[in-house]
Amino acid sequence: MHLSMQIGAVNDSLTWYGKQWSDELKVAVNSKDFSELPMIRGKMEAFIDRNVNEIKQMKDVGGSKDLREAELNLLYFDRDSVLPKFRSFESFNSNPNIKNAAYDEVYENTLTQTYTSLIKTLQGEEAKLKRVYDLRDKYADDNDFPKPIDK
Repeated sequence: MHLSMQIGAVNDSLTWYGKQWSDELKVAVNSKDFSELPMIRGKMEAFIDRNVNEIKQMKDVGGSKDLREAELNLLYFDRDSVLPKFRSFESFNSNPNIKNAAYDEVYENTLTQTYTSLIKTLQGEEAKLKRVYDLRDKYADDNDFPKPIDK
């Protein structure tokens, strides 16, 4: 049961980091100041790396191999696919010396395209997260303890 709870805590923390980043993105888009995003992304990246190492070192307990592999796949996906999308917003600080409609339009279009690309990537994350949840339920059933309710 401890392993299942630990994986749940990792995913709760990932969600928290994602919300922090998303909240800061809203501020950044409105202020055109994206300078706070790297700090949040960097903390999330360090969190992912630390948990990848911890999960890799876990022993198979009660048939946990598939669950641990699914969690690693989710963490790798976030590190290799989602975080680069986050990073792409870090170069969006506007140039206050340029004040014209053409520049603003290009800026807005590029920002919209980057956001659309992020959303498409996050849709891939949902399937990986669902797999982790399904395997946590199976792990609970196989080891005769209550299923997590954190979905």
